[in-house]
Formats: sequence, structure tokens, C-alpha cells
Amino acid sequence: MTLVPFCNLPIVCNRLAFRRIVRTSADNSSSTENMADHKDFRQSLVANGAAETSLGDERLRTFFENSPEAIAILHSDLTIERVNLEFTRTFGYQADEVVGVDIRRLLCEEGSTATDYAFFERALAGETLSLEATRKRKDGTTLEVSVLVRPITTEDGRLGLYSIYREITQQKQMERLQSALYRIADKANSALDLQELYKAIHSILQELMYAKNCYIALHDPVTDMVSFPYFVDEKDPPFPPHRFGKGLTEYVLRMGKALLATPDSLEELVRRGDLERAGSPSLDWMGVPLKKGDHTFGTLVVQSYRENVRYGEHEKEILTFVSQQIANAVEHRRNQEAVRESENKFRGLAETAVQAIFIYDGARFLYVNAATEAIFGYSRRELLAMEDAWSLVDPESRNWTRQRLLQQLNGSAEPTRFEFKITTRSNEERWLDFSSNRIEFERRAAIVATAVDITQRKKAEQLQSALYRIAEETSEARDLDEFYRFIHRVVAGLMHAENFYIALFDDKSEMLSFPYFVDEEDERPEKKTLGKGLTEYVLRTGQPLLATPAVFEDLIARGEVEAIGAPSLDWLGVPLIISDKVIGVLVVQTYRENIRYRQTEKDILTFVSQHVAAAIEHKRSEDQLRSSEQRYRSLVQSAVYGIYRSTVDGHFIAVNPALIAMLGYQTEDEMLSLNIARDVYLDSSDRENFVAEFMSLKRWEGVEVKWKRKDGKSITVRLSGRLVSDEAGEAGYVEGIVEDVTERRMLEQQLRQSQKMEAVGRLAGGVAHDFNNLLTVIRGYTEILLSDLPPGDVRRAELEEIMKASDRAGSLTRQLLAFSRQQVLAPKVLNLNTIVQNMHNLLRRLLGEDIDLQTVLDPEIGHVKADPSQIEQVLMNLAVNARDAMPMGGRLTIETTNVELTENWSRDIISAKPGPYVMIAMTDSGAGMDEATKARVFEPFFTTKEQGKGTGLGLSTAYGIVKQSDGYISVYSEVGIGSTFKVYLPRMDTVRDTSNAAGPIPANDRGSETVLLVEDEEGVRKLVRGILSRQGYHVLEATSGEEALEIVRESTQKIDMLLSDVVLVGMSGRELSERLRIQMPSLKVIYMSGYTDDAIVRHGVLTESAEFLQKPFTSDSLLRKVRAVLQKRQLQ
Repeated sequence: MTLVPFCNLPIVCNRLAFRRIVRTSADNSSSTENMADHKDFRQSLVANGAAETSLGDERLRTFFENSPEAIAILHSDLTIERVNLEFTRTFGYQADEVVGVDIRRLLCEEGSTATDYAFFERALAGETLSLEATRKRKDGTTLEVSVLVRPITTEDGRLGLYSIYREITQQKQMERLQSALYRIADKANSALDLQELYKAIHSILQELMYAKNCYIALHDPVTDMVSFPYFVDEKDPPFPPHRFGKGLTEYVLRMGKALLATPDSLEELVRRGDLERAGSPSLDWMGVPLKKGDHTFGTLVVQSYRENVRYGEHEKEILTFVSQQIANAVEHRRNQEAVRESENKFRGLAETAVQAIFIYDGARFLYVNAATEAIFGYSRRELLAMEDAWSLVDPESRNWTRQRLLQQLNGSAEPTRFEFKITTRSNEERWLDFSSNRIEFERRAAIVATAVDITQRKKAEQLQSALYRIAEETSEARDLDEFYRFIHRVVAGLMHAENFYIALFDDKSEMLSFPYFVDEEDERPEKKTLGKGLTEYVLRTGQPLLATPAVFEDLIARGEVEAIGAPSLDWLGVPLIISDKVIGVLVVQTYRENIRYRQTEKDILTFVSQHVAAAIEHKRSEDQLRSSEQRYRSLVQSAVYGIYRSTVDGHFIAVNPALIAMLGYQTEDEMLSLNIARDVYLDSSDRENFVAEFMSLKRWEGVEVKWKRKDGKSITVRLSGRLVSDEAGEAGYVEGIVEDVTERRMLEQQLRQSQKMEAVGRLAGGVAHDFNNLLTVIRGYTEILLSDLPPGDVRRAELEEIMKASDRAGSLTRQLLAFSRQQVLAPKVLNLNTIVQNMHNLLRRLLGEDIDLQTVLDPEIGHVKADPSQIEQVLMNLAVNARDAMPMGGRLTIETTNVELTENWSRDIISAKPGPYVMIAMTDSGAGMDEATKARVFEPFFTTKEQGKGTGLGLSTAYGIVKQSDGYISVYSEVGIGSTFKVYLPRMDTVRDTSNAAGPIPANDRGSETVLLVEDEEGVRKLVRGILSRQGYHVLEATSGEEALEIVRESTQKIDMLLSDVVLVGMSGRELSERLRIQMPSLKVIYMSGYTDDAIVRHGVLTESAEFLQKPFTSDSLLRKVRAVLQKRQLQ
């Protein structure tokens, strides 16, 4: 027998079954349009005589072809003459395959031919017959059908039969399932013991599916043991009881969900570590939990070892369906036996009672029944182990209930029935109707109490009260905000609603707003268009939604929603509906594990939402009517943009406060007296051009013009507006919106300048790096040639000129590196006043006698961390620039002070961060600069001097040094007045001098150590190898990190030092050193590079642990550095 999938069975047992019935009805709806025709066809067959019924009637022929039931026309020998389309669909044959075939051989199962022959013989004798039977399809599967057979006279006058088949597989399956449920329930009461019940359950299961191998496992949470009271298997003997482990049985017990373990899914579970294999390996293993409420107490299992017997979702659903009845039966039977066992103590009542029954001695539970566990949410073991049972009682009721029971325990006549609240393990509040009596238990006084859960009754009372209060508040609340707060309080009285919001949708603007929003994680969202959040999902579907983590993940996976805001644990939203129209959503959510929402809260919120929606709509209508005029008035007054109305000829009629403030006036009256062209436009001709271009269009948007404030300061504004016509169609007045974009345009200019300086810096740094490699080779080999020539050799002069040229080129690359912030700094904690004072005489000589040098030094300035020599270079470059700006003499003032850069100040300085700084300013009385010159003043090679008079690197070098020291530099200049350069360096809160002192190392100290040289530039590598080899060092050379590692692996001698370029192909110098130091912890390392933009020298500042040699270097500096590091001494 082939079972119809459980999802198609119309059995109203729970919500799942109900949904499936709906789906079954939907699936079959397409056939209803043919039912009337089919009915007519059946009636014709039954009503007409055999000789009169044939397909000669065109109407019957049409019914025959389009009938929703399978029909075959048979000859008197029971061979098929003709079938309709539904017959081919039902039994899987093509029409030409069945014509001429005996209907019994085609459809009847083996062994039923004789019975079927007798049935057809009676029909041929003139009877109209019907029966229910099993028939087979072409593919060998079977189905159950209702068969109606009627004798007819065929078109050629011969005797024949109509055979009509209606499939009743679902109906029969439903009947079998219902029968199984009834029989299980009946057996639960009639079985002599549990073993008989288990055998009966097994037998019933075998009628529903293949269940030769079946067992029942039960879990005792007190002992944590799993037992197998019923076990039938063709491979394994019964399992002995054992501790809760990681087998398939325990997996279902642990998860509380049905499991179909095929070989593949079983392998995946084992791989994930969710379970371990036990027993003989079955082909399919299927287990469903046996539950009492939410508690899983056992597992029902069937399994197959045969390839031709496989389980699927269909069998899983059947087993799940009957499992609850089995669980009820098993639990019922177990309770019966438990009652018998405890009959002497509690007279067979407590354990099967619906209400909670417990015995209490004033502090602790002595006995609790299963209902007590269910109500409180704790296991019996946990309840009996509690030191203070009163901790379960709500704090508001705890004192007076304790007092009453203690007095009753002491013999006082106290009320024995009252109501109070408790808090369950899941932090859920429940109301109890409590009754108690004093008894003697185990030779001491105790209280035996019964408690009935009346939470639903109380909630119904609270709901009714809430509805009355909502109706009352609807008319009394002064505004919507007050009403929303009231709704929040009402909902919070019914459930946990710490996080609560109301979302409303305006279908005119298609915007979603959040007029009330209280949340411990998120701030109130802004009004927005509809997206794919959970709120929008409820708006879209119009259905309540309880989004647990699993539901939420499923919605995301299906693309229904997207994650927005802080992730909550449970999100519960219900639609606010007015006249079948969703106007908003009412939402509560929780972020805490101990506060979870269930169907109860969903039902409560759904119920309340119906009344809240009506109240909100009513209140919104009232408020909208009352505040429409006020909103119109306040709209213009509270706008952040300037809004005005003016005459066509250019006089303000009305202005809002934002426009008054924007133009620097005090009152509206001042503004109304202005002529817009003369008093507002920076250039009155711009007003004329504006009128000529846009007035004819009657609308404009985002037009930028220059206006002026009352103080004459120019501002850039964006104008949007329209020309409003009067009733006659003539130009009436102008309405406009004004946005001040002055600061935005200034910031955009600063950003462009910053990006330009960054790009030029990168280019300059790259050029300097490559140039340094060339200079290293040129200078190094020149030194070697000079050292080989005697003092009087005439060729020395030429080589010395090469040395001078390379020195000048090296100075140039150092300036480029300074600008690009890629030079090496040696920062120290220093006071800028000390730097200025130490340079005072030098600067005075540099400036000359016709320039007056003045210093204004703040004695309270803080310390900064910078390279003192580089700061001196900055001051020197700025002083030289000032001197060149004052060819006829003048005054140069150097000033220091502490400053605090605020957000407003930092916007005026490119990329500046707010905070404490020390400022050093240099002001000259020179010629000053125009805006074009100021925009390029820090660019390398830019100079206003005539050709040959300057390199254009002085100010760019200063700019790079300051930026590399985490500082900022700005310039202010006016033509004919002078310029002021301000340098801001971060102020230090604490002072710590990190400088080290060490004596010089002689350059001519010879060495004998082995140096591993890694350099990818061939010229530099050969030079360094030659210098070191001439000084006695043994040099191993490599062009890359990988080659260096290979040399180390093959070398048998000790390597004392790694001398490596920082930037190498594939592996950097730092990575190489770290790998080598694993093998040689005492290895000395020196890094060298033409620039320092790498992991060793961050932002150009040398770290304390890294030894670094800047290219280009001299032979002398190389040898001193190598010697110093080998001797663990630090060069100064």
C-alpha cells in the first residue's frame, strides 16, 4: 500500500494540520468547476436504463472526456474499449496502452481476480454496483478507489460497462490514522500493563508503515538514565539502560524534534560531533520525541535495514502525528502506575491532578507533583532542592502570603484560599488560585496545598480593563505623544514591554514613521521609505509575527527581510488595521535570554492592537484637525533653511528666522525694508541675470549665487523656489528656499587641496626612493676610488666634485622625503621655546640687520614629541621664506602658545583633529600672497622667485616634516600686509625623555663576522659587499628573502648579522628577520631603505627596537652602524 503524504490529509488536530487542510482545499479547487458536470454524468448513468446509456449523446460524450474522475468503457469480455483523460492521469497509462486489455489484469492486484470477476459478472447481468477496493497503477504503486459500475449499450449495440473510479486514498488514510489514534487511546485504558500497551502500539504502527524494527526509549531526568522498556529489532538485542549519552535516541531527547537519519545525514551529524554511533548500522533510522507539554520524556523509533524499504518525510510526518497520542497514552499509563505506587501516600490523586499539589514545611518543599513542575517551570529535583520556596512568589505578594501560611502552620485560623502571583523559571509571571490545609507529614506539621493556574483568567480581566482604559484615554489624552505613552503603560501591564514602539505608515507619502520609540539598544529611527525590515514585513503581510532567532534567520534566508538595527532575541509585531487597511505596526522586543515571547503574548498584543488601531486613528484625526494650522505656521518659522516670500520686483514680503540669522539681521522688519538686488546680492547684476533666466520658467532649483550679509561678508547660497501666479494668471509673488553652502564649498576646496598634496607627496617620495638607490651606488664607489688614490693624485679633484654633487643630490632627496613624509625621524620630548631660543642668534644672522626679529614665547607651553633637528629645519625654512618676502627689510615675529583646536577651528585646517596643541607662529611684514599663490605655496618646486634663485622645496619640506610629526601647518596672508605661518604640534600630557647616549664607534674598526646581505638592487648590493669585504667581514649575499633562507639552510658557518633592504619582492625584510630569529635568536639585524613607508618605520618614526640605515649612506656611516650593532652600542 502506498500512503498519501501526510501534508495532504485533512485532519483537524492542530494548527499544522489545519494549514494543510487549507492547502489541500486549494490544491483541489481547480476541479470544482467540473463537479456539476460530473454529477450530471453520474446521475445520467444511474437514472437511464442500460440500453439507453451510451456515448451517442454528445452531452454525455463531453461529460465523459472532461470528467474529473477516471472512467473506462468495457466490452462484455471486460476488455477496455475506451478511457477518458482522467483515467490516464490516475493510473499512469496512455490511452492506446489500455485499449483491448482486460481491466482486471490491468488494475486488479494478484489474488483478487476471482472476486473482481464475480463483481463484473453481476454488473453484466444488469446491476449497478459500487465497492471500495485497492487498484494498482502502471508504476506498480497502489491507490484506494471507490468503483461504480453500470451496464450500458455501446454505440454499436453491444452490451458493455461503464466503470468509474474515484480515488479515496486520502480518506482511507485519514480513517486509518483516526482509527489508530482511537485504538491507542483505548489501549491506554484497557491494557493490563505498559508492556501490553507497547506491543499494541507496535502493532498499530505496522498497519500505518513498515515498522518491523521498533523500540521505545524513556528518559528519567532525576537519574539521567535512558531505558528501553520495549525493543524489537532484527539485528540488535534490547539495549540495557544507560546514562544519557550521544546516541541517536539521546539526540532526539535532547533536541525535542523528530529526526530522519539517512546514511548521509547520519554521517553529517557524526562529523559535527552531535552524536556517536551505537548498535548495528541501519539504512534509515527515524525517531520522534514523546512529549508532555514542552518536556520530552521519551523517543519512539522505527528503523530499516533493507534497501527496498526507505523512510521519507511522509513516514516521518505520520510517526510525528501519532506520537503525541502515543506519548499521551504512554504518559497516561505511566501516571496510572505511578498513582498505584504512591496510593498509600496521596490516595492516587496528586500525580494525575491538573492542579499543582505540594507539601511544604514553612521553608522548603517536601513533595511536589507534576503539575507543580509544569506551573513553576522547574523540575521536581530543583524544587525539592530549593532552600527558600518563597523566592518563587512575586515580591509584592511574598510577605503577606508567607505570614498567612506560617500562622496556619502554627495552628492559627487564617484564610485558606487566596490568589497571588509567582515567577516561573522562564521569568514568566503566573497567577495562582491557592488553597491549603495543615497536615501531619512524616511526623511533623506541614501544609498541603493545591494551586490552580488562573493566569488566563487574570489576563482576560486585565485585557478587559485595558480596553476600557484605552477607550477612556482616547478622549482624555491631550495629544498623541501622551496617548502613545499611555498605550505603552497599558501593554507593559500585560506583558514585558520595556522595548516598545509604534510605527505608522502614510500611504500618501509612502513613508514609515516611528512616532513612539522606546528601546534599550537602538535610537528612534528617522522617517523613511519602506524597506525590508521586520516592521515592513508585518505591514506588507498584514499578519502578526513572532520573530524568534530561528524564524528571523529563515526570513532572511528567503529574502523576505533584512537585518536592521540591534539584533533582538525575540521580536513581536502586530498590524494596526482599520477597515482592512494596515495603518501601522505595534512592536515589542526583548534582548534578554530570560525574557522570551510566546503565542500567549502574541495573542494578547493582537487583541489589544485592534482597539489601539481604532484609538490611534481617532486621535490622529483629532490632532491633525487641531494642529493643521499650527503646523503650517511653524513650518516656515522652525525651518533650518531660509524661507521667504517676495514681490516680483525684489522686496521681501515675509522671511523666516533662519533667513534673518543667515544674513546677519536682527528682526524681520529690517529684512522687509531691503531691496534684494541692492542689499542682498553681492553683485546686483546677478539678480537681473537670475530674473531673466528663471522667472520665465516659473520654477528653479539648486541655483548658486553670491549674497552678502549685513556686515558685508560674502556667502554662497543655493536658491530653490517658484513663481506663484494670481487668479488671473499673472505673476503674483515669489516663494523661495535659501541654503547657505559657504562652509560646504570651503570644505570641498580644502579636500581637493589635501588630495592634491597627498598625490604630489606620493610621487615625490617614490622618485626620492629610486634616486637614493642610485646615489648610494655613485657615492659609495666614489669613496672607494678616493680611498685608493694617493693624496696628490690629480684625479682626486674630479672625484671630489662627484662627491659634492651626490651630497647636493642627497640633500634634495631628503627634502623630497620630508615633503612626502617618508624620511626617518628621531623624535624626542622637547619644548619649542628651547628650540627658538637656541636658534635665535642663528636666525638673526640669517635674516640680516634690516629685519627686526622678535619673539613672544609663552612660558607655560606644553611639551611636544618631535625630531629637534627637523623642527629647526622647519623654522629655518620659514625664516628664509619670510626674509625673501621682505627684500627692503621689515619685522619677523616668532610666537609660541598653547591652543585647543575645536571642531570649528579644525575645519579651517586641512585634516586637522580637535584637541590640545602647541602652536608656533611666524609672522612677517612682507609683500604677502594672493589666493592663487596661497593655494600652491606648499607644492614642491613651486616658487615665485626668478629662475635659478630657489628650488621651491623650502615650504614643501616644512609641510612634510610637520605632517610627519602628526601636526598641521596653515598660512594666512594679505597682499601688501604680510603672512603668518602657524605650526600646530600635538601637546603631550606626560613628559618622558627616551633619548639614549652612546659614544662614537671608529669607522676603521675591522671586523671578521659573517654578514648576510639581502638587497634586490644589484648596484647597491655589489657596493655594500665591497665595502664590508674590504673591512674584513665575510659577506653572504642574496637578492630576495627566499634566497636568503636557502643560503642559511645550506650554510655551515655562524651568521652574525642580517643586513637587509626593507622592501623586497615576495617577503619583506622584517618577515625575513622574524623567520631567521626563530633559528638564530641572537642574530643582529640592520634594515636599510631609500624610504620608510613600511612596517619597520611607521609614519617615518624609527621604532625603539629597529636599527635602520637611510639611503644614500656613506661607507663610513655603513661601517660605523654595522660595528655599533655588532657591539650592541647605539650610534648618536
